[in-house]
Amino acid sequence: MQIIDWNRATEEEKSRLFSRPSIDLSKKLKNDVETIVLDIADRGDKALFEYALRFDGVDFKKTNMVVTSQEIAQAYKYLDPVLIQALHSVIDIVSSFTETDLSSKRDISTNPHPGLSVRTITSPIPSCALYVPFGKGSFPSMVYMQGIPAQAAGVPFIHFTIPPDKNGAIDPACLVAAHMCGIESIYKLGGAHAIAAFAHGTQTVPKVAKILGPGSTVVSLAKQLVSSLCDTGSYTGPSESCIICDAQADPEALAGNLLIEAEHGPDSLAVLISSDRHVLEACIPIVVSLIDKTPEPRQSYLRKVIKNSFILVDSLETACTVCTIYAPEHLQLQIDDPESLIPYIHNAGEILIGEKTPFSLANYAGGTSAVLPTSGFSKSNSALSVHDFRRVTAIVEASPEKTKELRQHTKILAQYEGFHHHARIFDTF
Repeated sequence: MQIIDWNRATEEEKSRLFSRPSIDLSKKLKNDVETIVLDIADRGDKALFEYALRFDGVDFKKTNMVVTSQEIAQAYKYLDPVLIQALHSVIDIVSSFTETDLSSKRDISTNPHPGLSVRTITSPIPSCALYVPFGKGSFPSMVYMQGIPAQAAGVPFIHFTIPPDKNGAIDPACLVAAHMCGIESIYKLGGAHAIAAFAHGTQTVPKVAKILGPGSTVVSLAKQLVSSLCDTGSYTGPSESCIICDAQADPEALAGNLLIEAEHGPDSLAVLISSDRHVLEACIPIVVSLIDKTPEPRQSYLRKVIKNSFILVDSLETACTVCTIYAPEHLQLQIDDPESLIPYIHNAGEILIGEKTPFSLANYAGGTSAVLPTSGFSKSNSALSVHDFRRVTAIVEASPEKTKELRQHTKILAQYEGFHHHARIFDTF
């Protein structure tokens, strides 16, 4: 591990620090995913069953594809009551925040000019499929982080799709979390075939208006391919984090927080930016020691991710500039006066204040969503929220007098753009 001096680094070195893995990995992978998507569109359940057997090892001719109420009840019996209580607690926190978020954007009505009434109404989208990954671990947090805002938004048809294990079973904590969110439509599907099924619809799987949720490269490619059929949201790639600290920061707290997002996988990104070399130097041996004590496979992930994580800058202002270039998913400020930096942070999925607000708290129980924009998309996108599941419709009404007043201006513009009937309609008033 080394400290990278930002002021001495070349432009190529700076760019390489924050490079994200491209989802345009190979022509063959694209072709394989496209074949799956088109095959399911053509053959429906028959193709879906074949891919489920091939990729998930589950034979849906012998077991059900849709989770039953009996399976959910069995999941409650399987889980430790302590885990069930933990789910209840964090779901209550996220639900409370979501209800507040929902009420913050009410329907509005304006009257900008006499005779012209403009108002907007919001309504839930008709349906959605929420993807919950499974492979590097089980993620019940991804269930309630997506299910709660969808439910609060009032979406009438909400479906989860979760990859099963080889026995055709889904992680019990995911089932319990879904049930606590009031959602019992759960499909045992993952990968490109899951995305294709919900985008096109099959004999068993409904076609939906929106597909959301993080997943593998294959899942992301499948979303790209079906984006003309349904809304697939923003790209959600590997986990990323950034910590900005000053000389007063505790190296132990820095080290512990640096490893949180880094342990998600070998393609994660985690950086620590400081204007003080001594705090970076003090942090490195603690990080090494913590990695050595980490069980596999996460120890291997960390060794790969933390190679170039320590960045020295000449000031906290430069740290903000570097962060703006990075545009991380998660940002934590471990400085003496964090509020003073916030106006200079332009690109971040979320900002956590102080060492006592670790990334893991926000991931599970901070109230806000842990489904955040990655791969630099915090420059243009926001965290998943209740508003992703609602749409805004404008309602406009003009009085006869106002229409006559605006008629000539509107006709001139319509004629200029070559729209005959746009202009002609005003001759009827």
